[in-house]
Amino acid sequence: MKNTIRILGFGGRDAAVTNLWSLLRKLQVLKLAGMLILITIIGFSMVACNPDDDEDADPPIVGSWSNNSEVWTFNNNGTATYALVGTDTIINFTWSISGTTLTTINIANEHTSTRSFSISGDKLTMTQITPTPGVAYTFTKQ
Repeated sequence: MKNTIRILGFGGRDAAVTNLWSLLRKLQVLKLAGMLILITIIGFSMVACNPDDDEDADPPIVGSWSNNSEVWTFNNNGTATYALVGTDTIINFTWSISGTTLTTINIANEHTSTRSFSISGDKLTMTQITPTPGVAYTFTKQ
C-alpha cells in the first residue's frame, strides 16, 4: 500500500492514516500562503507609515517672488524680506502661515499684516486682509 502508514495501539485497534504525504503537502501550501499574506500586509503597513512623508518639506511659499515693482523672499526659517525694485528699500519681516492666511510682522516696527494667498505653479497671488483689505498682487517665482 503506497503512502499508507498504520499506527498501532489505540485500544488494540489499528488506525490507518492514508495519504499522509498529500496531507502534509496541503498543510505546507497553506502555511506558505499564510506567510505570503502576512508579508504583504507588513509591506503595505511599512509603506503607509513612512516617516519621511513631507514633514520636513518647505512650505511652497519659500523662495523669491517678484513682479515689476516688488520682490518678496520667504526663507524657510520664518524670516522674509521685501524689496522695492529700483530702490534701496528693503524691509525685514517674520512670517507664518495658517491655512491660506499669511501673517507678516515688520521686524523694525512690529506692524502686522495679513494676506490670503494662493500658489498655482510658479504664480503667487496675495490679497491683503489687513490693514488694506482687497488689494491683490500676483508674483512669479524666481
